[in-house]
Amino acid sequence: MKDISRQINECTLDIDDIINGRLIPYSEVIGSDSILNGGDKCSFEFEYNGQTYFVEDRYCPNPACLCNEVNLAFLKLIIIEDGEDALVSDYFTASFSFQEELKIKELLGAQNSDAKAILSKWYTLYPNIIDEFKKRNSIIKDIAKRSLKGKDDLNEIKTNGQAQQALSTAAIDDFNTELEDFPVMITDIPKKGRGVIAKKNIAAGTILLKEKPEIVVRVEGDIDIISVVESTFLQLIELPQEKFYSVLKKLCCLYPTNQTNAKQNPTKYVNEFEADKLYLIVEKIMTDNIIPSNKMLDIRTMVGLPNNSSNILLILVILRLTMTGIFDKQEREREGEALAVITSFFNHSCFPNSSILFHHRLNEYEIIANRNIKKGEEIFFTYIALYQYTNERRDELMYNYGFHCDCPRCQKDLSCPSELDLMPPIIQTNLTDTQKDDKSDFLEQLYHETEQQYYTEFISGDKKHTRSINMANEWLKHSEGFYAPLHPYFFKLTEFLGRTYCEVEEYDKAIKYFEKSIQIMDKVFPEFWFRKSCSLSSLGKIYRHIGQIEKAQKIEERSQRLLLITRGQEYWDDGSSDICNF
Repeated sequence: MKDISRQINECTLDIDDIINGRLIPYSEVIGSDSILNGGDKCSFEFEYNGQTYFVEDRYCPNPACLCNEVNLAFLKLIIIEDGEDALVSDYFTASFSFQEELKIKELLGAQNSDAKAILSKWYTLYPNIIDEFKKRNSIIKDIAKRSLKGKDDLNEIKTNGQAQQALSTAAIDDFNTELEDFPVMITDIPKKGRGVIAKKNIAAGTILLKEKPEIVVRVEGDIDIISVVESTFLQLIELPQEKFYSVLKKLCCLYPTNQTNAKQNPTKYVNEFEADKLYLIVEKIMTDNIIPSNKMLDIRTMVGLPNNSSNILLILVILRLTMTGIFDKQEREREGEALAVITSFFNHSCFPNSSILFHHRLNEYEIIANRNIKKGEEIFFTYIALYQYTNERRDELMYNYGFHCDCPRCQKDLSCPSELDLMPPIIQTNLTDTQKDDKSDFLEQLYHETEQQYYTEFISGDKKHTRSINMANEWLKHSEGFYAPLHPYFFKLTEFLGRTYCEVEEYDKAIKYFEKSIQIMDKVFPEFWFRKSCSLSSLGKIYRHIGQIEKAQKIEERSQRLLLITRGQEYWDDGSSDICNF
């Protein structure tokens, strides 16, 4: 005990670690070689289902930080072939607030169900650990205060932290003032940070928000999101001083820097490749001195980090995580990205209760309730394509946004009308893994070549599209019995054939494939999906053109109902007039 007390009394922390909020393992403080740093010491070790796990408790040392929680790193012991022990670092991480709220923060090697079971087992072994965590947190904060070189450093940290927190609170109040004419408000959401909720009961089809973006970046061809971020930042610092201050103040609310994770390592929420590119952008900005001194002062004041490059990096990460896509009118092709701050407060769900669209003529986002929403209910739209399997959606969200989705659809809640995840993507079980991979690669390549062939024919003026139609039908033949009947490729190929056969005036075939596409969408997608209304609209116009008026009316009425709740009106330029140009 005396050795530990002496070590605590003699321990000092690096100034940058304190300012940036690097999580400090308690074992480091008491002089042990932490398992997280390649050593063999940790705070906890326990067995579960015959497996050994280690747990290291880590704390934010910044005296100005109000996080009031301990971060727990769970590590798993594995035995490699030669019999030696090895550790898989950060099997998953969890947090334990001093209000005794225990939650999983990030899945790394673990599945969600496994992490929950392991976390529960650990807590049953240490049910009264919260008091010890509070004590250790206090020790590390005291060491941090002692480690600072002088009062000026500590005062700067405190002042920046308090100023940023006050600005953040004031900005949220400003946002909600802007939202007075809309039925929604921004608020803190337990376990999520901030989000948007309904101020009253809202009917499907109600406009929830209209917002003009602060900055728009349009892109031709494939979008490089980091290049978009750089362009957005350069446009941001070119804004007039007052406008720049206002937008920056809003941005800081999207990712408050009084949270431990923001200070510890902002780039943990982007992949390594993107992080490297962001660091290069920061280096370029600092080397070229492109930020005026008055705007750099605003950045330091509002972001709250004394180091200029750290402030810029954090803003770039915020932009990376909050840019919102701009799509064409049929929501098929992404045309760019925009910075719309209030829109960015809406959280994601794979079973959203709102739809977002971009009015190109008005240069404005509009968010509409796509089903009835109760007062106090959180409002979501989707960040990604909904026609993917759960593992694909979760992987994309983790890769691009750094979170594990636990929405009702991802948890296979039967209240979500999607049958997509009830069967595996590949149903031909007699093949080896190698054969499945080879055939998947072949079919994916054929799919992309089919799309490319269509555009080649379109540009050349070939109105028959014979080659692309043959390639699409070849894809369907090879895929039968291999991909599940609801696989997203089937929906996209049948929709493609419906549109293309309509263009070449083979209406019987166009009807066949449009109906097949809609059947798949009915089983895969929620009723409020806009793209379904596009296919319904085209199908209705074909039936009307060939004289089947009664069928046309029923289909058009369904399309209009969908448009009413996804676009707030019964009629919309869904592109069907271009397809059905009779």
